[in-house]
Amino acid sequence: HADKKEIVITFYGGEPTLNPGFIEDVIEALPAARFQLQTNGTLMDNLSDETLGKFSNILISVDGGEEATDIYRGDGVYNQVTEAVESIRPFVEGTITARMTWSGSNIEVKDFLDLTTTFDYVYWQFVQAHGFYSPEQVAQKKSVLAELVKLFFTSDKFIPLIPLMGIVRNKLFPHRAIEMYSGQTQCRAATHLLNVTPDGGIYPCPDLTHDDSLRHGDITSN
Repeated sequence: HADKKEIVITFYGGEPTLNPGFIEDVIEALPAARFQLQTNGTLMDNLSDETLGKFSNILISVDGGEEATDIYRGDGVYNQVTEAVESIRPFVEGTITARMTWSGSNIEVKDFLDLTTTFDYVYWQFVQAHGFYSPEQVAQKKSVLAELVKLFFTSDKFIPLIPLMGIVRNKLFPHRAIEMYSGQTQCRAATHLLNVTPDGGIYPCPDLTHDDSLRHGDITSN
């Protein structure tokens, strides 16, 4: 299935840094692959300096700035995570990305800008649950987004906001999307992206492992 495709393996969880030995074994077994880590960032000491140097990208989960992150993840977590980023920075040859779930209404433009001072990139997603956001919350997020878009185009320096970067690239260079994705959806679930669960099950998307009808197969049995 992966023939002639670049192999990128992402470790995520649960919390993958609880099992650093498994990460090291996979990296050693697949020297031609690239590796990415998604983590809550609180156990970075579990990874050796050598292992940190193997990642092309490390995504660290936050929920906005200090206020929002500590509300959802516990007091002091934001500072713990940002301090961890600074401590591992000398050993990471790849990029470090803030992976933000934009759920609360207490997130402002300043939170994004603060994250860009610690992380190389800021990526955000919205909560998928239907009806999660009230109309007032949607309006508030649209207002913040409008300001972020304005800053993206008028700032005298590049602001590394991944969702905006992707949209702008596709507007300016639509042929790139056709080249990279053959005109298909850019998430590439089931064609390029496969999700393997701890029991060996193969699913098209990490958000669909609850639906056993979408289980493609099993890496241990076939």
